[in-house]
Amino acid sequence: MIDSRIDGGALEPGVEPAVRQRRVAEVLAWGGAGVALGIGLLAVMEGVGGPHWIAWLSAHDAAMSPAAGVGFVLAGGGLLAWRVWHRRGQAAGALVAFAALAVLALGLAALVHDVVGGGAVLREILAWGPRGSAAPSFLGAVALVLSGVALFLLAVRDGPSRARDVSAGLVFWIGLLGITEQIFHGWIFHELGLGSKLSLPSSIACVAIGLAIVLVDGEGLLAGRLQDVGPGGQLLRNGFPLILIGSLSISVVTRLLNQGGVVSEGAANVIGVDVMSAVLLAACWGLAGALDRVDDRLRSSEATLRTVTETVEDAFWVTSVNTGRLLYVSLGYERIWGRPSSQLQADPASWLQGIHPEDRGRVVARLATVAHPGGFSESWRVVRPDGQTRWVRGRAWVVRDGDGTAVRLVGVGQDVTELRQARLEQEQSELRFHEVADRLDEGVWVTTPDAKRVLYTNPACEEIWGRAVEELREHPYLFMETLHPDDRDRVLKALGSGPLDETFRVLRPDGTVRWVHDRGFAIRDASGELHRMAGLASDITDQIQATKALERSREQYRHQALHDPLTGLANRPLFADRVEQALAYRDGGELATVMLIDLDRFKSVNDTLGHGAGDELLRQVARRLRDCVRAEDTVARLGGDEFGVLVARPRADVAEELGQRIAARLSEPYTLADQTGRYVSASVGLAVSSADGDNPDSLIRHADLAMYHAKAHGGEQSVRFRPEMENDPRPWPALR
Repeated sequence: MIDSRIDGGALEPGVEPAVRQRRVAEVLAWGGAGVALGIGLLAVMEGVGGPHWIAWLSAHDAAMSPAAGVGFVLAGGGLLAWRVWHRRGQAAGALVAFAALAVLALGLAALVHDVVGGGAVLREILAWGPRGSAAPSFLGAVALVLSGVALFLLAVRDGPSRARDVSAGLVFWIGLLGITEQIFHGWIFHELGLGSKLSLPSSIACVAIGLAIVLVDGEGLLAGRLQDVGPGGQLLRNGFPLILIGSLSISVVTRLLNQGGVVSEGAANVIGVDVMSAVLLAACWGLAGALDRVDDRLRSSEATLRTVTETVEDAFWVTSVNTGRLLYVSLGYERIWGRPSSQLQADPASWLQGIHPEDRGRVVARLATVAHPGGFSESWRVVRPDGQTRWVRGRAWVVRDGDGTAVRLVGVGQDVTELRQARLEQEQSELRFHEVADRLDEGVWVTTPDAKRVLYTNPACEEIWGRAVEELREHPYLFMETLHPDDRDRVLKALGSGPLDETFRVLRPDGTVRWVHDRGFAIRDASGELHRMAGLASDITDQIQATKALERSREQYRHQALHDPLTGLANRPLFADRVEQALAYRDGGELATVMLIDLDRFKSVNDTLGHGAGDELLRQVARRLRDCVRAEDTVARLGGDEFGVLVARPRADVAEELGQRIAARLSEPYTLADQTGRYVSASVGLAVSSADGDNPDSLIRHADLAMYHAKAHGGEQSVRFRPEMENDPRPWPALR
């Protein structure tokens, strides 16, 4: 039974009886039952012709009936049987209940015989023996009835009982009454005609059996209860003077009754002493009732606690520190250990026998530290009788009273077999994950949902971020701090808007920059709740560099395809495309001017100074042309010594002036091979859109025709196309 004084894990001061008191109570219980049994056996032996020791102990014609001896044998034997089986953790209720009913029946029969008579048959049953013994006295009959009731309550009810304590107390008081009658020679009930005198052996047996019933289970000890329960014991101690004064007053009254001739002197003495003892027993009985009401409330709390502990799967147990006695164990013990709880009640240390031999020594050693701060916490294996092994997580702690004295040891055992198996499977799964992830070239990371704690990073992250794996795990903020400042805001914004899928730069401690593409995703548990955040980070620096190199190559190729390699100017295809665009996207009356330029006497430069000087001359011509036009205008080398210029949105007079300036600038001296001279001059032909043509081919053809006329008329000049030039019979080279 759960100790009724445990309430919420704390105990009131003084709830644990002293070890000496407990042992004394046990000795008195065993001794009382043994004395009653011995006296009963002597009476029975005398009744069947044995030694006359009972007659020798009896006095004043107060003989003990063998039938009363049978009752004390049954009562004492029943108590001893109950105690033996109870200590073994076995039930003896049926046997003790049978003995109790037999004692009760014997007492009732004797009571009927003494009060109303019962005929010869009943007398033969109760008064048997070789000398014709008398039937049990009235007080003896009452004592047997009360003993039967108390013994029956002990057999059928688990725990203390107020009715049992009161019945046993009355038996004890009857015994005291019989002894005082012997001392003072006053036979109250005999003088009243209620049966024979109560013999001294019967009185002693009554005192012994009453004391034994009260003390037999250690829970019905009235004196101990008075000391254990603070308010009730204090009430009795405070009221003791009143009890004493009241008892003495009754004694004075009885003495006056004796002097008045109402009762004999012996009877007056008996009444005085017995009334004093009766008052004390009545006070104890009243206090027992008060304690029982307290027990009702405690039993209600106990029932609630029992309901909780029996509902959960865990094993819950409570033992006494001083006695080592098991006070309570829940059904969880049988579910986990596979052994009956009665075995544990009989031997509180038997739970250790079920622990795996490899774990037992460690558990015992660890249990020795249970009184230390933090208590006992350990895991072990339990081998059940069916051979099944269960993993148990056990915790135990000491409960102390108000003085700090350890009074209870409370423990909980939880079956963690499935949990341990799930954890083992998870560890194996994580191990397989690590075996794969540690070999990946991509960085793998796992964090808590709030990203405040990094749970895992593989070695590839160390290669990408340039920091040790342990450093990245211990300092999650490094992932953000190492972002390139130009990328940080963008990445943070992406993190707040959904799964991460971004490309960014990482600044490594050695100053190098790595390009990273990071893809994050959520990991959810079986219920759909967010459990982890994970991601794959790829170092794409080589890909980025390769892409940039490819773009540069493509740009270079496009440039080479559309530009003259010698001068860097646009080539013929690009020039023709620019002319087409200028005509296609002009607004309203905007003009576009095309100039074609041919160098005069360029062949002589190659012939006299060499092709190297000729190439240098072409490069200098290109620079002079770029200097003559605006940035938005196009200068091109169309081939050999022929160049083209596209002037966007000029006025017609401005275009002609620009042509003259170009012709003059290109005719100025050049420095070639450390020699300066007027090596070449330029013939410029120009055509203006709208006025002289509205399509690229005609505009270029007209500019080419004008250039031909400038060259035919001596060169070193600029000539604008005129319509009559169309009738010139000489051909011109096609530009496209």
